[in-house]
Amino acid sequence: MSRFRTFTVVACVLSVALGAVAVSELDAGAATKSSTTTTKVKAAGISLAYPDEWTVVPLTKQALRTMRKRLDKTNPQLGDALEFVGTTGIAAATKLFAIDLEASASGAFANNVNIIVVKNSPMPTSVDAFSAAVSSYYAQLDATLERAEELEIDGKTAYRADATYALQRSDGGEVMVHLAQMVIAHGRSSDVITVTTKDDVPDRSIADDVFGSVRYL
Repeated sequence: MSRFRTFTVVACVLSVALGAVAVSELDAGAATKSSTTTTKVKAAGISLAYPDEWTVVPLTKQALRTMRKRLDKTNPQLGDALEFVGTTGIAAATKLFAIDLEASASGAFANNVNIIVVKNSPMPTSVDAFSAAVSSYYAQLDATLERAEELEIDGKTAYRADATYALQRSDGGEVMVHLAQMVIAHGRSSDVITVTTKDDVPDRSIADDVFGSVRYL
């Protein structure tokens, strides 16, 4: 699997897994509440906006290991994926992670966004190539691709994909999750922005708002 595909698929798993775990697993004591909806992510060369109630949380290898142990009991597939996260440097490549900690504390799926910079890995050269790539790795997650399209950010080409995923809950039920990813060029590298929310009418629009706010610095 190419470096771009590896980091992009794990970005999905990371977003779903972190949305599914309890707030206590996220080292919330180290988190800082954003006072504005807009943040500059200099390491990714972009700015974007996210809901006021979300909190920026640092991702560490220790936090990922703790979450993996919990997921081993409730969702082994995601637990295995988080182990892969730690060994491929995703934690270091993640330049922003913001999540709805209030929802997480209540036991609900926590909507969230992350930005991963895939160094020395240009994004696909066409929307068809992008669509083929995401179709392949969403299939690995048993997620259903809804669409892949070409967009424009500050006059530069970007790609977006939307998919749905049935997340297994610890009580044996499931919750439908909406996965949305945007890929933009960042020099010789790529930025992968992943927004994961509950798959319902009000929450699905969050991805539109986040992606619509993306600007180059």
